[in-house]
Amino acid sequence: MPYAAERNREPIREVLAKYLAHITGSKTILEVSSGDGTHVSNFAKAFPSSIEWHPTEYDEQLLGKISANSAGLENVMPPSRLDVTEESAYPEAASFDYLYNANMVHISEWNCTEGLFKLANKVLRPDSATGLLFMYGPFAVDGVLEPESNLYFDSMLKERNPLFGVRDIADLKEVAAKNGLELKDIHEMPAHNKILVWIKK
Repeated sequence: MPYAAERNREPIREVLAKYLAHITGSKTILEVSSGDGTHVSNFAKAFPSSIEWHPTEYDEQLLGKISANSAGLENVMPPSRLDVTEESAYPEAASFDYLYNANMVHISEWNCTEGLFKLANKVLRPDSATGLLFMYGPFAVDGVLEPESNLYFDSMLKERNPLFGVRDIADLKEVAAKNGLELKDIHEMPAHNKILVWIKK
C-alpha cells in the first residue's frame, strides 16, 4: 500500500464522515483517479453499506489492483477506465450523488482539472445535501503557496512536466463556476493538504 495513501486515509475519512456518516437511503459515489484502490476499499468499509462506490482510473494497469483491494466488498462496483478529458465517455447525466477525487489535479495537465469539473457538472445530482465534489490535495490560496515544502513539491512537479503543479483555489473557482459548481467548504488537513468541497448549484 502506498505510504501516502495509508497515511492520509484516516484524516480524509474523518472529514468525509461529516457529510456521509449519517445519510439515509441509497447513495452513489464516483471516485475519479482511484489509484490502486486504497481509499475506496477503506471508505467502503467505514461508511454505511447503502453507499455504493464506483472506482475509476485512467491507467488501465491499475484496474486489477483496485479489484484486488476491494475484493469481497459488495458496495464497491467493478472499476472502470475513465479519462476526464473525454466527455463522450462520461457516465449518464445526474447518475451520482457524490464525486471523490484525491491527488490528481497537481499531477496532471490543466485540461484534466477542467474535465473533472465538467464531469461533476454532468453526473452529479443537484441536491442541497448531496451533489458534492470532494477534492483532496495541496492547493495555493490566492497566489500564496505555503509552506516551503509545498513550494518545493510544486517545483519538482513542474520539473517533471511544466504543465503539472499545485493549483490555486482562485483558478479552481473560475473553472468551477463555468461548470455550475461553487466552493462550499475548505478543510485543512495534515501534511499541508486540504479537502475542497464543491456543490452543484
